[in-house]
Amino acid sequence: MDRRIVAIGLCLIPLSLFFSVWQSFVWQQKDLEVSKYEEYQQSLFEENKRLIARYGSATSPRLIEERAVKELGMFYPQQNQIINLRLKPDSVVRE
Repeated sequence: MDRRIVAIGLCLIPLSLFFSVWQSFVWQQKDLEVSKYEEYQQSLFEENKRLIARYGSATSPRLIEERAVKELGMFYPQQNQIINLRLKPDSVVRE
């Protein structure tokens, strides 16, 4: 009976050592994986901030007006270029 206990104990020591090393290895792999995901999350956060800033500048009335004038050559009409139309309710064509 004593030999069986000693034999089992001698088998359990290397086995527990193996599992301890294996657990440490798996832990390091998971830690590395988490670090990569944290870096990816940070890059997505930075990209999101850039896109929000870009959206804000794209929808700014002042910047839209500036682009319309500079890039598209648009301008405000003069008073004599404005035509006002008034339609009578019965003059509208309905199908």
